[in-house]
Amino acid sequence: MDNGGENIKLMHRCQSADWKLGIKKFELTARDTPQQNALSEIGFATINNRSRSLMYRANIPIRIRHLLYPKAILLATLMDGLVIEEINGVSKCRVEHVTGRLPDYARGLRTFGEAGVVKLKTKTTPKMLNKGTTCMFVGYPQNHGANCWLMYNPITKGTHVTRDVVWLRRMYYPSPRQPAELAVPRNQIQSLQAGEGIKIEEDDDPYVHAQIDEVEGLPPSPVGEAPDVNTGDNDSDNNNDDDDDDDDIEESKVDEIESPNNPFPRMVAASERANLRRSARQFKKTIRYDPELGNAILTAPEKKYFQALIDYSTEIMTDTEFGCVGAALGGGFENTTELRPMKYQEAMATADKSQWEKAVKEEYDRLVQHKVFKLVPKSLVPKKAKILSSTWAMKKKSNGKFRARVNARGYEQVDGEHYDKDSVASPTINIITVRCILVLMLLMHGYAHLVDVNGAFLLGGWEHDPITDEARKVYLAIPEGIGKFLPPGEWVMLLLKTLYGTKNAAKQFWLYLMNLWYSFNFKYNRADPCLYYKWTDQGIVLWASWVDDCLGIAKNEETLIASKKLLTSKVKCDDTGEKKEYVGCKLKHNRLCRSP
Repeated sequence: MDNGGENIKLMHRCQSADWKLGIKKFELTARDTPQQNALSEIGFATINNRSRSLMYRANIPIRIRHLLYPKAILLATLMDGLVIEEINGVSKCRVEHVTGRLPDYARGLRTFGEAGVVKLKTKTTPKMLNKGTTCMFVGYPQNHGANCWLMYNPITKGTHVTRDVVWLRRMYYPSPRQPAELAVPRNQIQSLQAGEGIKIEEDDDPYVHAQIDEVEGLPPSPVGEAPDVNTGDNDSDNNNDDDDDDDDIEESKVDEIESPNNPFPRMVAASERANLRRSARQFKKTIRYDPELGNAILTAPEKKYFQALIDYSTEIMTDTEFGCVGAALGGGFENTTELRPMKYQEAMATADKSQWEKAVKEEYDRLVQHKVFKLVPKSLVPKKAKILSSTWAMKKKSNGKFRARVNARGYEQVDGEHYDKDSVASPTINIITVRCILVLMLLMHGYAHLVDVNGAFLLGGWEHDPITDEARKVYLAIPEGIGKFLPPGEWVMLLLKTLYGTKNAAKQFWLYLMNLWYSFNFKYNRADPCLYYKWTDQGIVLWASWVDDCLGIAKNEETLIASKKLLTSKVKCDDTGEKKEYVGCKLKHNRLCRSP
């Protein structure tokens, strides 16, 4: 053992009359030997080297590395805990072996030195100022949840703890030898009539770096760290036709030597700068306003998206179906305010008060029918229990029906008391899965029926508390307008099932629907948890769920109707019959010709 004070105390304790371990001799190591704190010293040196590597790979300038050294040390230490180790045949991260779970920051890993825009706008920020500033990722804050980062601002030398970051997918400090540099062999440059467009300087290096005046595609670099780029003035000479032809030839040949895999094809960095003649300069075309796209300053994906819309609008469409929505269907709207959802007091102040009262009664009956709540005297509610409030969403539909829905204010729910933060996300079917099953339907010349589950979010139950193994108790204050249907007294609602607006309503409905299909001997697809299937004598039967919209597909229509009756026997549904569209995918199938 090393001769540390704690080890000396342990030695005396082992030799004392209390322990009587019978250890006759202890050997202590001397200082400046490998045995003296070897593991700790090696660990410190390893973490230190890793922190230096982090700053080196992030291209941190030497002059500010001392400012980021503590952050790099902390990040290297945290990353060391994520190293996979095998103990007793079990492979886990080091920190997972110790604590039994992965830390929250492991779900939002980023690269040290990555650039991101941090939102800094507040209510008092002037409108003309920027909403955010470009900062650099330097680590993860302690005692915070997932997807929370430490962002360093080299200009102010301050650190922001934030979740609101738009990542720029680049490093804050670009490498001087990254795509910004392109080495061109001398023989290739000489073949480009270098004397007319690019000036070649004699050098012993077999490669000569040429710098082009215009640099496109490079994201903005931080202040003071951008690579130097010589930009020419905006004056242009009146060249004759011959000069113009030479310029065109020069530009075309320059394009030929640019690598197609280079993300910045026109960017050539210069460790050895070459001067450009005015005739060889390239000028950026003026960005003009496009009435089809609006502002022309768009990203590449945005340009592709809008161009696809234009191409789609110019296609010749035949047998197109049109549907009219809104007030044009004769819903009796007096003004456009009735097209948006209203609160309870706002709806009751309209001329349709009696109709809204009927809608409130229908909503109350729906809650009773689904056994969503149980009345509990307010005096029996635990003092530390959080009682949620509610609000109404009341809207007059285009068919003239008055619809009222009570919603719990889910943002008032408490993590650990009303829900588990890791179980609030609900899966939905992937659009690729939808296309695959629709193609299968066309190939087998099958049928597709759509069923809409009524009151979907009123069907899920509450998850069990991991400590008490009982369903979580969620209390709701009596909503407006429902008190008149209740017996006298001070009551609160103990929610037996989820309610619209609660955080875990969607997840619990998905679990309810999955268990329901299980009871019908369906299995869920391992590639998509919202796709269920069962093999029958008539072939396969598929059911897909997009929240409460369930699409059934089968080759035999009678088999499909039989499975649909199983679903409608357990839950109340609106059967829309055979469907030609689902989640934006439209079908046109001619069964007589047996062709899609």
